[in-house]
Order: sequence, then C-alpha cells, then structure tokens
Amino acid sequence: MIFPARLKKDLRAAKGVEALRKVSQAVKVPIVAIGGIDHSNAPLCIEAGAAGCAVITAVIGAPDVRQATANLAQVIRDAKARLERGLS
Repeated sequence: MIFPARLKKDLRAAKGVEALRKVSQAVKVPIVAIGGIDHSNAPLCIEAGAAGCAVITAVIGAPDVRQATANLAQVIRDAKARLERGLS
C-alpha cells in the first residue's frame, strides 16, 4: 500500500512514494502502485517508477464512474508524458 486507503481493512502503515521508488529501481519488471491512489497522487506514483496505478475508491466513489475513470487515465497519461520529456 502506497498511501493510506480509506476502505482498507488491513491497517498496516502505508509505505509511501519513496518505497515505491526503491522497489521500481530494484526490479526489472513493471510494477503497479496500489493503495489510496487517486487523481491527486497518481502522478507521484508514475514519477516514482510505477508502470500504472490500481484504483478502486477513486472511481467507484465518484458520482460518474466513467468520467472519473477517464480523468484518472488522462492524469496518468499526462504524468507519463512529462516523464518522457524529462519534466517530472
């Protein structure tokens, strides 16, 4: 878990973005960030080396699930584009 998750019953401490960065640098396979990820912090996960983000609450809890999903996907695409341009 990267960030504290509101609905997670397992209350272990969130590991944070720095732990995600260390893991992404240590392995050669794509990793996916999970745990408390939303539109505001998904770019931090991508910048730390995650190939993608797994989310539930960020979209299921939204009034318009389809729009929330589209918005989150765009946020992630934008973060990846900034990384490719060296603008993170």
